[in-house]
Amino acid sequence: MKKRKWRVESGEWRVGKNMRAPMPTPREYDTTFVAKPQAVPPMFPLPSPLSPLPCLLPTAYCLLFLLFLAVPAAAQSIERPEFTGIRVGLGDRYKVGVWTPVELTLRGGSASLTGFVTLTVPDGDGIPSQVVTKPIQALAGRETVVRSCVRFGRTRSELAAEFIVDGKAAARRTFEPSLRADGENFLEAIDEQPLLVAVGNSTAGLEEAAKLRDSSLSDPNRLGAHHTEIGLVTDVERLPTHWYGYEGVDALLIAASDPEMFRRLAPGDARMKALDEWIRLGGRLILCVGAQADEALAPNSPLAGFAPGRLEKVVPLRQTAAWEQFCGSTAPVPQPKDGSTLSIPCAKLAVAEGIEARQDDLPLVVRTPRGLGQIVFVAADLDQSPFKKWGDRGLLVAKLLDFSLARENENPEDQYRGGYGYSDLAGQLRSALDNFTGVKVIPFALVAMMIVAYILLIGPGDYFLLKKILRRMEWTWFTFPILVAAVGLTAYWLAYYLKGDQLRVNQVDLVDVDVSTNTVRGTTWLNIFSPRMESFDLSLQPALPGKPGDDETPREKSAGYFAWLGLPGSGLGGMNPRGGDAALLSRPYRLWPDADLKPPAAGSLEGVPIQVWATKSFTGRWRTETKVVPRAELAEEQQDLVGSIANPYDFPLVNCYVAHDRWVYELGTIEPGATVRLGTHLKRNDLQNFLTGFHLVEGDKDAPRQATTPFEMYNRDPSYILRIMMFYEAAGGRAYTRLANDYQSFVDLSYLLKTNRAILWADAVQDANASKQGAILLRGDTPLARNEDRHAVIYRFVFPVKMK
Repeated sequence: MKKRKWRVESGEWRVGKNMRAPMPTPREYDTTFVAKPQAVPPMFPLPSPLSPLPCLLPTAYCLLFLLFLAVPAAAQSIERPEFTGIRVGLGDRYKVGVWTPVELTLRGGSASLTGFVTLTVPDGDGIPSQVVTKPIQALAGRETVVRSCVRFGRTRSELAAEFIVDGKAAARRTFEPSLRADGENFLEAIDEQPLLVAVGNSTAGLEEAAKLRDSSLSDPNRLGAHHTEIGLVTDVERLPTHWYGYEGVDALLIAASDPEMFRRLAPGDARMKALDEWIRLGGRLILCVGAQADEALAPNSPLAGFAPGRLEKVVPLRQTAAWEQFCGSTAPVPQPKDGSTLSIPCAKLAVAEGIEARQDDLPLVVRTPRGLGQIVFVAADLDQSPFKKWGDRGLLVAKLLDFSLARENENPEDQYRGGYGYSDLAGQLRSALDNFTGVKVIPFALVAMMIVAYILLIGPGDYFLLKKILRRMEWTWFTFPILVAAVGLTAYWLAYYLKGDQLRVNQVDLVDVDVSTNTVRGTTWLNIFSPRMESFDLSLQPALPGKPGDDETPREKSAGYFAWLGLPGSGLGGMNPRGGDAALLSRPYRLWPDADLKPPAAGSLEGVPIQVWATKSFTGRWRTETKVVPRAELAEEQQDLVGSIANPYDFPLVNCYVAHDRWVYELGTIEPGATVRLGTHLKRNDLQNFLTGFHLVEGDKDAPRQATTPFEMYNRDPSYILRIMMFYEAAGGRAYTRLANDYQSFVDLSYLLKTNRAILWADAVQDANASKQGAILLRGDTPLARNEDRHAVIYRFVFPVKMK
């Protein structure tokens, strides 16, 4: 306590330890004053009992309490919209790295809202990419089905969906892959595997055919091609409404034994238009129609347009030898167990070409081309008796699919294939496009030597300098950071010297033209090298060749997409990584697969990032029509191709070859406006021998023997790789290349050679005075590539051939 002088008016003063005495009169004393505690006035003084407030306060407190209770109740009554289900792929099956149909179920909240849905998935490099749907309306308390297409870049990708209303997320949910597709989750994507899809009540023999195909592989685990995946679509409402929704499908089978399934579709339905367009751009359809042909192929039926001829009637077939001979079966089609006569209802079409199997005057299997694709018509229901009980039904379907069931031989080189970093021809093409002009790749040995030199420099080197020469060990505070900075600057200068500061583009275009329909299908592969961290708005503009003044198709009639290109397999940077990979960037960039949804000033890719001194791969597919096509009159005479082909363009076609049936003819160079004639004077070679480099070598005792040139997995020439991709099956497929062709399988047109078609392929010479060719890569409205960048264009023309 403190000693103070107090003038005390009232209270007590202490004169001893336990002695107190009153202070009668005010005086000043040198003493210690102990003050009595003062009462603190209340913050909210209670009213007087005579005041009216005591009656009002309880009422006010009760009202305030009820108000607090009412606010949460009102908040709970406002329901927000939410995503309740998801379906991915066709029959819940889909491939990684291609456009895939996605179906989301959005349940509306307590109020109707209008907005759009964004779907975000990682791309082939693990960077988030986003697709925006068209505007939708979520009605209050009702479910709305949202359909779109996304491009998964990982086999185990999550999908983040958001419902955006007025710039804010009204609903958000992340869906994850699972082992079972139950509506709440979806299956993992497949990689390096064929995907077959059946539309109907059963797979109609696809599963049996897939087992036969898989059993012919020498080592599925090593080749990376596991069992063939089968998808079953039992509801036609889930078919894609855009052609690129079928991009991951290798073949589609429609079993029309139940016409009720297709009654909800009109001939002009968007799903049927998408299917027809997919076929014309290289798709393959197997259409099985038997007992219900009168309804399934009626003029107003959605399937009537896919039949190769007019339906005459449904007839009973009592003999099965034609089916057994067609597929090479030794097991007869089972007969009825009750002893009755076998009767198979078959659809009889008025067709004259493309018949592969027939019983008397009844065509059973008809294979016809449609644009760049084909339709195989089967005049019976393969999902009904007696075929569904036939042990060789899978053999029949495998024949329809052109599966090669020959057993592959083991190859010791397969064990070294993983060293190339790819297991698919698309990966080899992607790697070939990584060789840029003026950009040198730093060898790994040089990097290792620099690391060792750096360690020696900052360790023993710094110690020797300070201990033996300068004899001042304390100077390490200066020498060490100087050495670190010097090494860093040297590494930066070396990288700058080897990689440069110029943006580079490597591009190759494959332009397919179906002369009979004037349909053009373009496919572009390109890699971009960026010397700095930058975001790009990119798009593709098709450039159709022709002389000045030619009536070309306007640009707005062209359609297609431009997107990233992934690397198949589980190698470094592959879409099926063995371990998890964290994305370097979290902000998604946008893809616009549908030109109708894209803003006018936006590119097909909006805001795609590329790291400093890094590359990114892209691909694009576009379609259009043109009136400028080569004029050709071709016919087959005694297994020889005869006729003429004229070049209508203002640039020469070099390295020209024509393939027909199993033969290939070399034409050389066709100058602008020139015409070449085909006949017996031209030397022809076996197509497979030509593609595989067949030659004779000296054998034992100087006896020559036949040999093929092994496929060069290390080759970095895009033209060499594309030549095999264009005729993959004709070259022997996986048995020759030891690589798959599942990622970009639509490039292979070998099957058209069996449909009375001739295929001319040639290289185009880029000439500044000639018309533009291929496709032009745009950043905004400005071409991104420069004249010194590599740009190769390969043309492939499909001609009809008359039979004489």
